[in-house]
Amino acid sequence: EMKAAASVCAQCPVGCNLTFDTRREAKSGGKVVIKRVLPRQNEGVNEIWICDKGRFAYHYTESTDRLTKPLLRKDGKLSPVAWEKAIEEIGRQVESRQVESKQVESKQGGVVVLASGRLSNEDLFNLKQLADGLGGEALLYTHMGGGEWTTAYGVAAGTNFADMGKGTTILVVASDLYNEAPVWYLRLKQAAKRGAALILANVRETKLERYSRFVIRYSYGDEAETVNGLTKKDKIGEAITGAENLLILYGSDGLGLDGSSALAAACAELVKDRAGKPNNGLIGVWPHANDQGAWELGFKPVSDLKAVFKKAKAVYIVGADPLGDNPELASRWSADLSPHSRPSPSRWSADLSPHSRPSPSRWSADLSPHSRPSPS
Repeated sequence: EMKAAASVCAQCPVGCNLTFDTRREAKSGGKVVIKRVLPRQNEGVNEIWICDKGRFAYHYTESTDRLTKPLLRKDGKLSPVAWEKAIEEIGRQVESRQVESKQVESKQGGVVVLASGRLSNEDLFNLKQLADGLGGEALLYTHMGGGEWTTAYGVAAGTNFADMGKGTTILVVASDLYNEAPVWYLRLKQAAKRGAALILANVRETKLERYSRFVIRYSYGDEAETVNGLTKKDKIGEAITGAENLLILYGSDGLGLDGSSALAAACAELVKDRAGKPNNGLIGVWPHANDQGAWELGFKPVSDLKAVFKKAKAVYIVGADPLGDNPELASRWSADLSPHSRPSPSRWSADLSPHSRPSPSRWSADLSPHSRPSPS
């Protein structure tokens, strides 16, 4: 009675392979609903495990508040419209705000595409093409930086936590993997039991510390300086420089965009000479499933969205809610940007129906967790 669809978890950057069991139900108005989520074996990513969040956090798909058709604002009210009408209006609004050639070349004051790592590579590629074609900017909605370093010095093909043990050193800094990426927590725990030297650096205690060989405490703001000084410590320095394999996972615990970017740069210095070697490199513990894919496709974050919104002639927001996430930004938007002089994104953007998104069964089970799309 149920139909199985292979997919990839969208809750964190691990990219666990899973299966959605779905069924069309009368009590749901004849809609297809998810009945359960099961792990799907992939020894290179999640083995046969998924965490509780990946198993149970799918009910948002059943929310009555979820948009399933385009809405167009007219006379201050949002009303459903046909897809053709929505697309036509978006095109008209964007075209009417096309900047002069001089502005296009400088990529300032034109069209801005703001997307998040919740999107698939396919969507992000198309959005980047749109931004480039309009001479605009492709921006990533995130508070975590350093993607240029993970792109340059990320782990190579063939990397597998199952192969890590004696001779491998793993550094985790500014991240609580137990809560942020639980399957990585389990796999590092297993690696430590096989003999890997696990180094934990954080401002606070985390559950992974019970399996670590070294624990480092620092104050907020000292993350990059702490990493820069690791090789100067006797035992820790020896564990890093003398390791056959060196893997570093960095996060954004207590950091903003600038702080996490500085931390990533410091971590990259430790692994850059090992680039291209399996089981070596830099991994970002990103807040969204496909932030890494967005970085690699050319999206870049910005620290001052207010300035971007104020300067842009048109803003296309996809898979993000910057005003909902930031009340201060929302109040500034209302106070500083007149609706008659600046287009609110909701006036001309359409939220895609879940039925128009790529089917999870189209996605391959064997691709890297950093390159897979989010089902949402």
